[in-house]
Amino acid sequence: MFTNYSTNETKFTLNALKEGMRIDGRALDQYRELTIRMGNSNGQNITDLGATSVYTDIQVSTSTPDQDRPKEGFIRINVGTPITRPKLP
Repeated sequence: MFTNYSTNETKFTLNALKEGMRIDGRALDQYRELTIRMGNSNGQNITDLGATSVYTDIQVSTSTPDQDRPKEGFIRINVGTPITRPKLP
């Protein structure tokens, strides 16, 4: 997917790159701090990258396959966003 940027956005980005600056004040070669914390139970994780936090909860369970497809299984992926919880613990 391509995004069309306005002329002003393009000029700003190119000038910032030429001057070696980012909007948040970091140098181009400066990384944001990365912190990985284990949650309260197995499979939980909180990853912080600068001011961005991501909460992960992985759960695994096994079940008996259908008789007509004994070598097939299921993978279910759920994604949720804690909109009502702006700050993770």
